[in-house]
Amino acid sequence: MEAYVSNYDSFTKEVVFIYDEYGGIADYVKYFVFFLEICIKNNTRLYYLKTNKHFETHLMLTHDKMYITYENYQKKKVNVKYSKDMYKLFTWSGISLKLNDVFKFSIEVIKNSSVIFSRKDNNYITIHIRLGDSNLEINKTYIMCKNDNRICDNEKLYKYIENNKHETILITSDNKAFKLHIKDKYDNVVVTKCNIGHVGLKNTTQIQVLDTLTELYIMSLSKKIIVATDSGFSVLASYFNRIPIDFLTDNARPRNFYR
Repeated sequence: MEAYVSNYDSFTKEVVFIYDEYGGIADYVKYFVFFLEICIKNNTRLYYLKTNKHFETHLMLTHDKMYITYENYQKKKVNVKYSKDMYKLFTWSGISLKLNDVFKFSIEVIKNSSVIFSRKDNNYITIHIRLGDSNLEINKTYIMCKNDNRICDNEKLYKYIENNKHETILITSDNKAFKLHIKDKYDNVVVTKCNIGHVGLKNTTQIQVLDTLTELYIMSLSKKIIVATDSGFSVLASYFNRIPIDFLTDNARPRNFYR
């Protein structure tokens, strides 16, 4: 990444990346970095055009020169790639960069981490459980994927927690009631005090966006991540610092994830 940035201004080829979907944080980051890897290999200057997404102010590119304003974008008339163009091409194995070299969390996220999570060290394991949009605790009229229901194998989940009683286990989930149920069940389980929301939905508040990105930051600092259901969010968290990741079941492994 350092060599790419050093030679960035000398590249004759250039392209603009536009995030154009109502997806989540994982889609925003993984598609951009995947395409960045392609641009690095082809000595192409990659720009990112901000589109006023809430999360753009809390998860930012490390190198400001990679942003392009709308005015300059119109003047340049350069080639454009949309996030949807990456959908069929994307694989997690196509990302070799450490995400911390590409993105940085805002000061607000870092400060908020001590507000929603009191732990002072990184000696904890994170288990992430995404139950899907249909299980979000919000007004159902705002849910786009009403059939998105991801099943967690509770038997294997509880067994993992019981087999690791000596460990502090952070449970993160898109369903507050479910994670609080697990916390009440086990003494070694902790949770964050966050306001849960899906950043791709229209009713998501600024506080929910901040808390979601803060939880991603906290997960990225844990010593290990266990993915309980299919979720790009938890895989993404492991890629920031390249921390170990494991899957509770085979079904929890994303379709395009390879060891």
